[in-house]
Amino acid sequence: MQDFENRQLNIIIRNNLRLLGIKSCNKSTKILAKTIFYVKSRNILLEDYKANEIYCSISKLYNNTTPKKIKDNINYALSHRDMLKSKQNFKRVFNFEYSEDVFVNKNFIEEFSNAIF
Repeated sequence: MQDFENRQLNIIIRNNLRLLGIKSCNKSTKILAKTIFYVKSRNILLEDYKANEIYCSISKLYNNTTPKKIKDNINYALSHRDMLKSKQNFKRVFNFEYSEDVFVNKNFIEEFSNAIF
């Protein structure tokens, strides 16, 4: 049952990232998806954590990757999204009006994690 739930969570994350115009084939997007999955599957409340603590945890999952590289990859994925798709589908994903402020690493991870089931 756990594997099914994990696969389902992964599908939901990836589909919603695509809706927001975030390119699914980029390594940066895969790291972003893994970070969101990590936060969501462990029921982490980001208000109780510093972003760097999350980046450290994710960097351990990737060999030879520093927390700064994780942060930079997430920033890259968010910065290089299809802006038109982002604006068109924002409310559908987040359930509130478009705000560019959401597309900052920690804000995005927190809001995205809260928006999915």
